[in-house]
Amino acid sequence: MAVDENKIASIVKTVLENIEKKGTAQTQIAEGKRGIFSDLDSAVGAAVKAQKKYKQMKKEQRADLIEAVRNISVENSERLAKMAVDITGLGRWQDKKQKIINSATLTPGLEDIKTEVLDGDEGLSLIEKVPVGFVVLIAPTTHPIAQIVNHAICMLAAGNSTFICPHPRAQEVTREIIRLINDAIEKAGGPKNLVVALDKVSLEIVQTVVKHPETDMIMAAGGPSVVEMALTSGKKAIAAGPGNPPVLVDDSADIAQAAKDIINGAVFDNNILCIAEKEIFAVNSIADQLLKELANNDFYILRGEEINKVTDLVVKDPEHVNPDYVGKDAAVILNDAGINVPDNIRGAVMDVDFDHPLVMIEQMLPVLPLVRVNDFAEGLEKSLTAEQHFGHTAMLHSNQLDRIAEFSRKMEVTISVINGPSYAGLDVEGDSNYTHSIAEPTFEGICTPKNYTREIRTSICGGIQFSY
Repeated sequence: MAVDENKIASIVKTVLENIEKKGTAQTQIAEGKRGIFSDLDSAVGAAVKAQKKYKQMKKEQRADLIEAVRNISVENSERLAKMAVDITGLGRWQDKKQKIINSATLTPGLEDIKTEVLDGDEGLSLIEKVPVGFVVLIAPTTHPIAQIVNHAICMLAAGNSTFICPHPRAQEVTREIIRLINDAIEKAGGPKNLVVALDKVSLEIVQTVVKHPETDMIMAAGGPSVVEMALTSGKKAIAAGPGNPPVLVDDSADIAQAAKDIINGAVFDNNILCIAEKEIFAVNSIADQLLKELANNDFYILRGEEINKVTDLVVKDPEHVNPDYVGKDAAVILNDAGINVPDNIRGAVMDVDFDHPLVMIEQMLPVLPLVRVNDFAEGLEKSLTAEQHFGHTAMLHSNQLDRIAEFSRKMEVTISVINGPSYAGLDVEGDSNYTHSIAEPTFEGICTPKNYTREIRTSICGGIQFSY
């Protein structure tokens, strides 16, 4: 049979064109869109590639990218805050907006990455902080925007790229901030895909990415199961753990101010922050005055059978609260318990014994137990018990310096706040460092950009002196 060379050439050309079209389509899918991918390996590969480009950029250029992320986060803070509340059902949009602004404006940037010099007669050593590379964040549902903004700024300052594992409940709004961050970075002249995620979530995805060969570090900010997953991954891991912050008010405190501070800290975003005041210990001689001041500031005082109604409603078992009421407004909780209160009620407090379940549960809702103690010593002892050695956060209201020193020394928490609301420990109405990652299980404490770097040293031998 005669061979038609022209026909064969035409067939080959058609096949090659089809292969090219198919390959182009696959490449388009693999590239993702505004940081969101459908395939894990493609997302990881893109982020790793982006980081290699980014680490070559000058500090001035990095600073521009960080500023762009700060600005776009603030500009979209109200829209994203409302979106987060609508999707997750947690907290108050007004407070979430402020959290986003706090993350955007207070998170440390390049100033946190400092080079040290050790010098002596035998020479000198330069100690530099350099990127670790590719970092995975396992994010919680409680802060689906503010946590991502804080983390992204830390990653950019440290020189890393990152893969975000959103909480299933918050995935839609988390992907939205990731898109905006990618837009800001690219518009400011940075590489695409420094911050990436998938268009779906699952436990299998998390399990795979934490053990991915390209993963250099993990930041786990979710519950105990994801923390354990990170710590057993074989990778360098930073883990945020639980907290049950007590607040102790002694007989030397400014009671009116203490009440305002407790309320402001405890009701912010309906108590879903891990640093928020969870239980109050009040020296008996000032307890009634403290309750009065709390009531004067829109706190409802639960009494008698009301305590039982609310307890039955919000406590699921001795170790857990009813998840339906986590992050809900106090008025919603009280009205569901059959207690009619106006909408301006910001929180509630119940005068109970130490064995009440809410004393030991990290409840994350604006209903606080108040336990009376005989004196500062008993209050400190009970605060230690309630904190459960998490090493997280504790507050004290006192004007006695010796008590302040003893409290800070014996509590041994990452954050001690004296005479202020809990959030003062994170640079809000206080002087500290801002973060959304408090890593007490792995001992980093308040995590800032330098925690996501590795240290390298250059030692120059021989006596080098530039002056006498």
